[in-house]
Amino acid sequence: LDAAFAAWLAQFQTVNDGCSAVAQFSGDPRVAPRLCDGGVVNVTYSIADNCSQDSVTASFTLNEAQELTVTCPPNVLLTCRDDAEAAFEAWINGFSYSGGCNPVVTDLSSYELPKPGQILSITYTAQDNCDTESCTSTFEVPICTDTHCTYTQGYYGELNGAACTPDGVPTYDHEIMTNAINQAGGWFNFGSTGTGNYFTLKASDVYGNPDPTMNNVFVMMPGGGTPRALVGFATYDQYSTWSDNDPLNGSGANMGRINNNLLSQTMAMFFNLSLDSGLSDVVLTKRFATSDVACGSDTPDPRSYAEFTISSSVIDYLNANYAGGATVGNLFLLANKALGGENIGNVTHSNVNGAVDAINRGFDGCRIQVPVRESTIAPVLTAISPLANPVVLEPTFTTYPVPFKDVLNIRYDFDYKSDVKIEIFDAKGTLLMTESDTDAYPNKEISIRPRFNRGDGQLFFVKLVTDKGMSIKKVISEQ
Repeated sequence: LDAAFAAWLAQFQTVNDGCSAVAQFSGDPRVAPRLCDGGVVNVTYSIADNCSQDSVTASFTLNEAQELTVTCPPNVLLTCRDDAEAAFEAWINGFSYSGGCNPVVTDLSSYELPKPGQILSITYTAQDNCDTESCTSTFEVPICTDTHCTYTQGYYGELNGAACTPDGVPTYDHEIMTNAINQAGGWFNFGSTGTGNYFTLKASDVYGNPDPTMNNVFVMMPGGGTPRALVGFATYDQYSTWSDNDPLNGSGANMGRINNNLLSQTMAMFFNLSLDSGLSDVVLTKRFATSDVACGSDTPDPRSYAEFTISSSVIDYLNANYAGGATVGNLFLLANKALGGENIGNVTHSNVNGAVDAINRGFDGCRIQVPVRESTIAPVLTAISPLANPVVLEPTFTTYPVPFKDVLNIRYDFDYKSDVKIEIFDAKGTLLMTESDTDAYPNKEISIRPRFNRGDGQLFFVKLVTDKGMSIKKVISEQ
């Protein structure tokens, strides 16, 4: 601009200087208009001697730069039925700009369709001598795996209905367990017969009693207790093999219940692997995410997104020691190896238990893997009246089913041991019942049978207090 303005000024010149005339400029200051604002500069060039004078006037005009704008396409979250290539091309073509003074923009030619499970984020920028504008959009490709259906040990601990197979066929927990033990030949040894450390689950434990609710499996599950190796042989119908509290509680209110969380989690996985034949081939990752699907569907509900983690020590051990590497099927083998007291390297029983629990919960009730979200927005926390400021995030816990009917299950998600007090309030803040747990530990599941009246769709608050803090969750009774 400055060069163009100087060249324009140079065109003013004296054609005939008369009798030693003097020439000069007048008018606006001889400075170019501002590059981005535009404008007009009027210049007069005059010449005069003692006899005559002459002048010329001209204008230098710079149009105001058109406003620079950029446009980004909406964020894209593909489903497994979408044409990924076509969708990506349309998304890339959705980036554009307008206006500005010969702007330079982001080169999009090098971007390629992201791989399954990845999110591509593009910040599109346009810049000229006057302005810089940018916007951002993301393109997310799902991990198009099959739907898988698992259920937790808490679900298997009561006679429950409303289960589903990956093919969309309705079922229920007692049928799942019956099929599993029959497929195994009428019995299954958890642990290692080679070391002599194993627990035998028998068909009679699953369906030996004409009254389904009275079968031993519903006494044993859901289990608890520190994850550890079994000691010797045990089976339910031989009390002498577990009267020492290993691996079942030998006395008290929990008599007969599994007293080793790794055993109960592995037993739940045994049932789940029978229900879902494809579950065995699922590849384990240190961090994965799933979302709910309707029974028989593979369309995820993004509102149900949840993340799960598996210890890297478990994955590394499986990759190094098992053909096929880190899969759910090999994790089941490792869990039984750990229960059997065999050498599992530097992997802890707690690590193995956490991995098995992650799978049992990760596909609970039929879910499908979705890409892990790299960033999330923290939810706004609000106080629940009339209870005082329940915004403490420690200790975390999970309640299910929601809504609940006769039994409310609670799983401890905090990572330490502590005495626990559980209180249930109604919507007015009235304390309805209290439960105490002096043997709380990570991933433990307990079942509470409410001892108060509850109407259809009624709101309650569950308050959990440990040595380190308190937190509250809303629950609703079944309509």
